Amino acid sequence: MKNRILFVAGLNLFFAIVELLGGLITNSLSIISDALHDFGDAIALLASYWMHKKSEQAGDPNFSYGYQRWSLLSVFLLGFFLVGGAGFIFWEAIERLQNPVETKPLAMIGFAILGLFINGFSLLKIKNSPVLHTHSHGLSQGVSHDVSHGLGSGHDLGQSLQERILSLHFIEDLLGWAIVLVGAIVIYFFRFHWLDPLLAIILSIWVIYNAVQNLRQSFRIFLQGLPEGVTLNAVQSAILKVPGILQVHHLHIWSLDGNSHILTAHLVVSPSTQMNQTSAIKNNVKKTLHHEFRIAEATLEIESEKEGCWDPHH
Repeated sequence: MKNRILFVAGLNLFFAIVELLGGLITNSLSIISDALHDFGDAIALLASYWMHKKSEQAGDPNFSYGYQRWSLLSVFLLGFFLVGGAGFIFWEAIERLQNPVETKPLAMIGFAILGLFINGFSLLKIKNSPVLHTHSHGLSQGVSHDVSHGLGSGHDLGQSLQERILSLHFIEDLLGWAIVLVGAIVIYFFRFHWLDPLLAIILSIWVIYNAVQNLRQSFRIFLQGLPEGVTLNAVQSAILKVPGILQVHHLHIWSLDGNSHILTAHLVVSPSTQMNQTSAIKNNVKKTLHHEFRIAEATLEIESEKEGCWDPHH
């Protein structure tokens, strides 16, 4: 149910506010840094819900491929939010590491246990949510029924970038709260108050690293880089195994959203190839590309071996 996403988002937003107040009360930067992360999770969930709905829109004269890439905008939103917030926490923690402030470890332990429960519950809800396991692919033209149907299941194709990022954030939160719990116990018994800003620095670096990695993947998609796990040589070899194809050139592959890929290519066939044979060849190539490389739409130009290619080389 789509209401699961809104429920988990509301739960994380409420808990982030509680965390922020708790972090201020306990003087714990590590709890405040986790509050920032939970704010990010809530924003990501709300953005994912809205942008998923937006990405379901079919293509129109302005966006002929549909609105799938809207789902990536939440990745950018969350990524920049986390990098900026974690950077602020990092510098605050550096200052507090030089001048440690006494914290309240018992309250930190209580928040850590509550944080483990809330984020563990949220992760289970997200993992089982059909909203993030169903991907609409509104290609307005040229997608056969079997291809569009086959791309309907996120589990068949693997998780989308958006889903992986949301799951990663909740896993990070679980590990982060585990670190806070251990740190609070150590502070309680040994009074090492410098440990709190040190934990905040570690968590901030962790958040920034993963956010930058996710942004890098998103930028690669927007810049039409080759999809992850796909190589030109592998695709070309698969195409050449289809009977009737002599050569492949002008092969280009990019991704709409990290899950649905687009391909264009020129296929060279024998001059004796008949029209009905070229149709069969193209259909066989499209089936191969769909099943082996998750190609949602393939635009294929058939050329005779003696014809030559007039398109520019690139």
